Amino acid sequence: YGPDTYIVTSDDASGLVSRGRTQARALKAANEYCLKMGKRMEVKNLDAGGNIWTGTSAKLVFSCVDQK
Repeated sequence: YGPDTYIVTSDDASGLVSRGRTQARALKAANEYCLKMGKRMEVKNLDAGGNIWTGTSAKLVFSCVDQK
């Protein structure tokens, strides 16, 4: 993906958490990481999957870029 690009994952094995909530957790973690550096988070790719039997997961690829 390139320099200054990061990956964060979020998983829930219970099957009780929706894909949307799992994605939101990953987005929140990435945003907090970038804010600590005084930057903003830019999504490169976001994948989510799973179901009630396997649980849900999300993988977020992102960069931290200068604030505009």
